[in-house]
Amino acid sequence: MSGARGVTDTRDTRGPAGASGATGEEGETGAGGATGEQAPRLDALQGVFIVGVARSGTSLLKALLDGHPELWVPPAESFAIDWCRAPDPAAAFLALPRYAQMFPEDSRERRLVRLAFAARQPISTPAQGVTAFLHAMAAVRPPQPGARRWVEKTPKHLRAAPHFLAEFGPGTRVLAVVRDPRAVLASQARRWDRGRTPAGMRHFARRWATGDRLVRTGLRQWPQQFLAVRYEDLVAAPAPVMQSVARHLGIAWNEVLVQPTREARPWGGNSSYGTDPQGAAQVSGNSRERYLDELPPALVRDVARLLAPRMRHWGYDPQVAAAGPRRWWLELSAARAARAGLATSPDRSADASDG
Repeated sequence: MSGARGVTDTRDTRGPAGASGATGEEGETGAGGATGEQAPRLDALQGVFIVGVARSGTSLLKALLDGHPELWVPPAESFAIDWCRAPDPAAAFLALPRYAQMFPEDSRERRLVRLAFAARQPISTPAQGVTAFLHAMAAVRPPQPGARRWVEKTPKHLRAAPHFLAEFGPGTRVLAVVRDPRAVLASQARRWDRGRTPAGMRHFARRWATGDRLVRTGLRQWPQQFLAVRYEDLVAAPAPVMQSVARHLGIAWNEVLVQPTREARPWGGNSSYGTDPQGAAQVSGNSRERYLDELPPALVRDVARLLAPRMRHWGYDPQVAAAGPRRWWLELSAARAARAGLATSPDRSADASDG
């Protein structure tokens, strides 16, 4: 990758999805020219990364961006940081459960994905992995006419954000979702049955503190490119928050920005506690304080004690005093993890799933 603006590099871009219209095998073309309008070239689009601690609400933010005509939003995460250094990145990508189901063996789509990956070789960094992912998805589902930005949502890519900003250029934007750690812990516990023990809670607290450190570093060092979105604000008043997001991305305001969709269909999956009774397309705030029912009171108290100063920074009331020596151990551990950044081995635990 050359580091130039957009999804571009020094390799041949005439393969699958390299040209407008996403030409596939045997001269087949994707859905760009059916209406006489050409799908835009990927290298003409600028990037948007949605990141954060897993189960913080990144899926909701992506769903709210999904229907905007100026944004091309692939349907699932790339997880590029996990497979970009694999001996066969295409095989590692296609082995992910979501994509194994989306692109069945011997299907035309699976062949197009492999061709797109082959055209992007070598792949050895997260940015190269994201580029291959985008070209693969565009080979199957090209960007719609009028798209100006692509959107990639993988929560754990938070730690790769500096790398992405350097590689994809100054037009790149990062949206970091922040959520009360007690609610995040409850959502992770409900979704994956993790963090319900004192040891699991401490592990989670270290990860949340690391994510918080990375978000605040991003806001400080790249204020024009980083935007933090509090989940609680988003579900309480979607319109003003999404207006701020639209300004950050340089896209026009559109009412679809408060209507969550996935691939143009109404989506109501922003709560681990079931569909909002008001309807599938509503932004649900029902789970904001469900941690009070999901987690033992002692666990809620202890995670707040460990993270109290960081919680207060975002306007969350920990309702307890900060812990002593154990909190300093957590801060030291989080600082080391944040500094390690891309040197840290890809983590396949909780952050490997959507949020």
